[in-house]
Amino acid sequence: LESRNIVPHNYFEDPIASTKGKSLVKEMISSNLEEFHEKRPTLDQLQMKNIIPTDFAQSIQRSDMDHIDAYNQQMERQKSISNQLNEKLSNGRRPTITDLGDMHIIPHDYLDNLLEDAVANHRRKQSRMDHVQDRLQKHLPEPVAQTLAETLVDSVQNDDDNDPQQQTINNHTNIHNNIA
Repeated sequence: LESRNIVPHNYFEDPIASTKGKSLVKEMISSNLEEFHEKRPTLDQLQMKNIIPTDFAQSIQRSDMDHIDAYNQQMERQKSISNQLNEKLSNGRRPTITDLGDMHIIPHDYLDNLLEDAVANHRRKQSRMDHVQDRLQKHLPEPVAQTLAETLVDSVQNDDDNDPQQQTINNHTNIHNNIA
């Protein structure tokens, strides 16, 4: 019987001690399970901690829902959320400045006003860039502000370089500065 694992090892040497040992182990397991179940959180507590969604907990509490139905409901919910997130990502591009203006995240004319202010108050490209970058750094991280400032000031500088009237003004300004 011992070799076939019907009775515990050394059962025939002291059957009473062997039986008491088994019952002691069963009692310990039983008491551990009771302690665990007393400490186990209720469905309401799990909902408050956002561990179980409200609709899922309500469906578990209904008697007509079994475990498989609850599992299927949870899987459908996860697929629905996954599809919603994928739709948001499927746009394929980041919003432009115009898009951000349309969404009322930044004013439509913010960058235009910023550039006009920089051009009106600063003559040198570097001081314009510093002005724009300082203003942008109030709202953006430093590397982003620097890159955006360079792009914006370069676009204004390139427009000035291509504009014959602006070149004439720049030439007159340079001549006037050289005379003075």
